[in-house]
Amino acid sequence: MVALLNAHLDRYADYEKKTEACYGTSGFRMDASLLDPIMFRMGILAGLRSKKTAKATGILITASHNPENDNGVKIIDPEGEMLEQAWEEYATRLANSPNCNILPTVEWLVNIEKINLNTQATVLLGRDTRKSGKRLGDAVIAGALLLDAKIENLNLVATPQFHCYVRQYNEKGAPLDTNAYFENMAASFLSIMHLQKTCRDNRASNANARTYTPVPKITVDCANGIGAFSIKTLAPLVRPALLLVPANCNTDTCLNNHCGADYVVTERKFPAALTPDPCALYASLDGDADRLVFYTAHQHRMQIHDGDAMAVLFATFFADAARTLSLKSRIGVVQTAYSNKGSTHYIRNRLHLPVDFAKTGVKHLHAQAKMYDVGIYFEYNGHGTVLFSDDFRAEIGGLRLHDDGDAYYDDRARCILNILRLYAQLMNQCVGDAVCLLLAVVCMLDFYGMHSNAWSSMWHRAPCRHENVHVNQKALFRASDNERDLVLPLDVAALICRLRNVHADAKIVVRASGTENKVRVYVECDDEAVLERITAEIALFIQSRYGAAQVGGGV
Repeated sequence: MVALLNAHLDRYADYEKKTEACYGTSGFRMDASLLDPIMFRMGILAGLRSKKTAKATGILITASHNPENDNGVKIIDPEGEMLEQAWEEYATRLANSPNCNILPTVEWLVNIEKINLNTQATVLLGRDTRKSGKRLGDAVIAGALLLDAKIENLNLVATPQFHCYVRQYNEKGAPLDTNAYFENMAASFLSIMHLQKTCRDNRASNANARTYTPVPKITVDCANGIGAFSIKTLAPLVRPALLLVPANCNTDTCLNNHCGADYVVTERKFPAALTPDPCALYASLDGDADRLVFYTAHQHRMQIHDGDAMAVLFATFFADAARTLSLKSRIGVVQTAYSNKGSTHYIRNRLHLPVDFAKTGVKHLHAQAKMYDVGIYFEYNGHGTVLFSDDFRAEIGGLRLHDDGDAYYDDRARCILNILRLYAQLMNQCVGDAVCLLLAVVCMLDFYGMHSNAWSSMWHRAPCRHENVHVNQKALFRASDNERDLVLPLDVAALICRLRNVHADAKIVVRASGTENKVRVYVECDDEAVLERITAEIALFIQSRYGAAQVGGGV
């Protein structure tokens, strides 16, 4: 290993750092030109992780919604979930090791984790559509080969697919059936839609009525990214029940440029190449297809259905199902400090479900959601899923309904039970998945016979405003209570405390970005004039005292 390592050090020399690289909520992200040495080191780390677990480890090259010139890397654990937290610290340490310290760092890690270097390592590799991905993948492979790792290169693959493939590989072994991902998803979706139509037809027949349900149509903005392949693959499979129209599918250029889920949420504008139609429903994926938002052009204004709206919709369905079937399984919702208080109020006070808060970053929400039998988690930006425990699967699998003489109730209960069993197959259990979320939302809107406008009227969204403030040292900003309260710097914390005392109904969240040298300012207030004033005051205060170069909307 020493000889191989020395042979590669000249090629993957130290990069000139402006700031220390830190493995954050999304791994490492930065300008792609700086990433080669980090990728080489992460190839080594992935090999070590595989030897430690004696299972395949995944390494994914993506920067999600970031601009085309950026890229990033994150390591996927054998169960298809995010890298174990202790190993995030190892990743940071190895990434920042100068060449002369790589081997000592590796030896230290081998000793502290008691890794058997004779264990065969297997590393699965995937990437999004960025042009730098192939070059950076070569650096990963070079690092992994130092550990004599077996490399399975999946090349272009969406983030949620890749998470599932890592899990599938460790459960079933090679070869991976990449077609089954979409085929199984489409089969569950079509079965749910067929069940719901059958139940409607039965009720209409009993009432001597007729039903007609038009095939829904959704135009899907694919952010000119990897999601274009996903939607184009899925579209013909679901065509009997859903018409998917892909847009922004130029994967050779323009990634996330005036399109994608982050652009829609941040700018609150329609993506490029889409013409607003008041009768149409639209959806946007992000650059790696793990985030999703819906929107319409209702009454000459954009109506966005983000992660908060999806949390309300999913919570409503599962709460209804639990009541109808008298389920014992515990259902809970996990949100972040950015979640609109209107959605939290609705879930707690109307649906009577518990709502927990977690730090921003899907790994934190995912871990908290696993505490429930049905754990619904969403970030406001559209990243989330529903997790099902083994106990929940056993309960719905073993549940037998008895005829109590009420034909309507019996029919509806059986329909809901069978739908629950299918949702347990449809929902991605590893990570947020924009494609399966799209299908699940269509199913739920169909279940309630609900138009997208009715979806938005289910709950009252508090007016809100986001600002990004560019700062010199984001590490100065520290928050507590799952990022809902800023504690440092003291002067900013004091300003927020004063504003809260004056405006009791205002929700104010200030926290450092996990991926960029920015501070996020998020404010909710029923009085929109006050909302604008509070947001501007906080953003300008931070900018004037902490070296910000500019202020820009978005999160």
